[in-house]
Amino acid sequence: QFVDRWIQEELPRQSQAKCLILIGPASTGKTSFAKSIPGLNNYFSDVWSSDHFNPYARYTIYENVSWNNFERRGYPDKKLLFTQSGLVDTVYNRGYPTKINVCQPAIVLLNPGSSEGSLNRITSTNESQGINDDFWSLHAYIYRL
Repeated sequence: QFVDRWIQEELPRQSQAKCLILIGPASTGKTSFAKSIPGLNNYFSDVWSSDHFNPYARYTIYENVSWNNFERRGYPDKKLLFTQSGLVDTVYNRGYPTKINVCQPAIVLLNPGSSEGSLNRITSTNESQGINDDFWSLHAYIYRL
């Protein structure tokens, strides 16, 4: 029901949608679920490539990217990617600067432990709605499996 609410309320939005962050052990169906949502999606696992970013996708999946090392892995600022910030500066795969138009809601898939980084301080937002004023508590649906 929590994830269904995100699909109904946030997925259709083309601006200022909250991202969906699913944190759970491997082999619990996070990826299968995310890819089963109807519509074209962008999918990034571990490595960033602006060449593979489709601005016409309905949503974007980010998987296996350590939360605290996101930008160090070559990704643009996660706050910009995950909050539909419009034109975002990034680097083309040949090293040249470029911009991508981020208008899709984001789904972030993380395993518990070190890959969740600073998110380990935040309980599922369905359990603490409005209690924590952390940026991600306010701009994401965070669900722990």
